Parts: sequence; structure tokens; C-alpha cells
Amino acid sequence: MILSFFIYSSILIYSVFIFIFIFFNKDFSFYLNIGHYNFIFGFFLYLLIRFFNKKFKYNILFFETFQHELTHMFFALITFKNIYSFKASSTRGGMIKTEKITPIVALSPYTIPLFSLFFIILTIFFKERYVNFLYFFSGFFFNQFFISTIKDAFFTKQTDLENYILISHILIIFSLFFNIFFFYFFILYGFNLFVILPKSFFFLIFSK
Repeated sequence: MILSFFIYSSILIYSVFIFIFIFFNKDFSFYLNIGHYNFIFGFFLYLLIRFFNKKFKYNILFFETFQHELTHMFFALITFKNIYSFKASSTRGGMIKTEKITPIVALSPYTIPLFSLFFIILTIFFKERYVNFLYFFSGFFFNQFFISTIKDAFFTKQTDLENYILISHILIIFSLFFNIFFFYFFILYGFNLFVILPKSFFFLIFSK
């Protein structure tokens, strides 16, 4: 429960920082660098494969289900919950059974783009010439997360969300906003974004 509170309160707080930084910082203007273009290329490649290549339809459906259940399992494991079963299918959906459901375990597939974050974190360890390939894969898997989230959260009935019906969609909307701009700012600033955004927020608030 502590991890759930920490992650989702951080997302809400940084969403406010991002909003203020974009709309009230006169020195800010949007621009794209080569990293952004690689991310966008990966994003749209997944879109083409997902909707225009029927040959991979069941492979894509299986992978979307697999990543959904894997994200549940990952957050169950890091919060020290026992996993009793794991199922993923392209036609019958998926399910994991764990000893206890917490908000982060239930909502993580709709709020945390696990695969995309994995490739972003790898940029720390690779030389600059390889980083753009990682941005490409991050964009590819981010679209997979984005499409799955929109479909599962707003167009299908999900028992995960029924457990936290009062807050689930609010957290999902904030998380989508945060994630979109997180990747944009990460490509610009790296992990310095966690300093730059709050610093700019407090400067704008207290300089008036």
C-alpha cells in the first residue's frame, strides 16, 4: 500500500509540475530532437502493425495480454506478494492469482508502461550511438501500452478497475498525461527532469 501511495502521489504531483512548466513558463517551447523522432517512429510502427497487418493479429493480441498480466505480476513481486498462477491468451484473455491485491498491483497495467520504461532506463548504460535505438523501442512499446490502456480502461469491462472504481479512471487519466510528457522531457533532459520540473514550479510560484 505504501508503494501505491508513493507512485500515484508522485504521478499526480509531477503532473501538476508538468502542467505549470508547459503553460506558465515563458521560456519553454516545444521542439523535437533526433531522440523524439526515433521514439515517434517506433510509436507509429506499432500502430501500423497493430491495425493494418492482419497476419500478426493474434500475436499482437497475445503480447498485449501478456504484457498486461506481466505488469500485474511484476508489481505483485516487488511488493512481496505470492503468485499462485499466471495465464495469458490471445483469445481468452489473461489472469494472475496473487495473495493480495493493492492499488499498484491492480492498476499498474493501465498506468505504468513497464516495457517502455525498461528501454528508457537502459539509456543510462549504453553509449550515445545506441541510445536512439532504445528510444525507438521505447516508443514502440509505449504505443502498445497506450492502445491497451485506452481499450481496456474505457471500452471493456475490467475487474481490476472495479476494485477501485472511485479513483481508477482518475489515476489512469493523470497517468496517461504524465507518461506522455515524461517521455518527451526525458529525451530532452534525462533524469534531470525530476529536478528541473519541480525547480521551475517553485520558481514560478514564489517569484510572483
